[in-house]
Amino acid sequence: GEDVEETAEALEAFCQERRVPMGTPVWFCVFSIYQPGSDPGDPGPSINDQVILVPSPFQQVIRSDEVRAGEGMVVLHTTTAEVYDRLWCVHEIDEALAQHVGVRAACSGRYSLVQAIIRFVAEHDVYEPGVVDPDFTVFTVHAECGSEDDTRRIRHEVESKDGGYGRLDRVITAFRREML
Repeated sequence: GEDVEETAEALEAFCQERRVPMGTPVWFCVFSIYQPGSDPGDPGPSINDQVILVPSPFQQVIRSDEVRAGEGMVVLHTTTAEVYDRLWCVHEIDEALAQHVGVRAACSGRYSLVQAIIRFVAEHDVYEPGVVDPDFTVFTVHAECGSEDDTRRIRHEVESKDGGYGRLDRVITAFRREML
C-alpha cells in the first residue's frame, strides 16, 4: 500500500511550489469511494454499484468547474507504490486528459532521491538493462486491477480512444520526466 506520510509530503511540496491555498479542497479516490470489505452483511454499496454511475464519482469531480479552473489533477508518486501499475489510476489520468484537464505530477523527497540514484547509475555505465528504466518510460498496458469486470471495462475505454495506451504512455512519461 501507499505510505501516507510520503503521500502527504508529495502533496505538500506540490502545494508549496504552486502556492495552492491551504483551504483548497482535495479529492482522493481511495477516500471518496466506499471500499466494502469481505465481511458478511456488508451493507454496500459495492465498488461496482458506484463506478457504473453515469457520470461516475470520479468523472463528476474531474469535469467540475472547480477542477478545470484550479490545479487540475495531480498524480502523486511515492517509493512504496508504482501508480502506473494500477489500472484505475491509468484510467483516471486518461479521463482527465479526455476532459482537457491539466495533469501534473508531484513526488516525495524519497522518490526524487531514488530517481536521482537511478539516473546516476544509468549515466555512469553501471546500469543493468531490465532492472530499472532510467528514461522513466511508462507502459500503461501492463497496469492491472483486482476486478475482472473493471479490467474489461477500463481496457475497453482506453483502447477505444485514439492512440490508446501508446498515447497515454507518451503523455505520462512526459509529465513524469518534467517532475524530476
